[in-house]
Amino acid sequence: MTAEYTASDVAQTARRGLEEASDLRAGVKDYLNRSKEKLVEMEEGVEGFIQEHPIRSILIAAGVGVVVGALISRR
Repeated sequence: MTAEYTASDVAQTARRGLEEASDLRAGVKDYLNRSKEKLVEMEEGVEGFIQEHPIRSILIAAGVGVVVGALISRR
């Protein structure tokens, strides 16, 4: 069984595909914008924590460094 497509069918399918791609692009842009806003908020929170607790921040960073170093040296 073979299907015959007219130029109109192909054009309609192409238009539908372009509309779906446009919708997807808009959704991705919206997601990226919301993600960027959330990252900026997180950055501000981290900076505030570091300013309020500098010694604790240094100790946390050192602890993370020790753990990462231990994990890397196990290889």
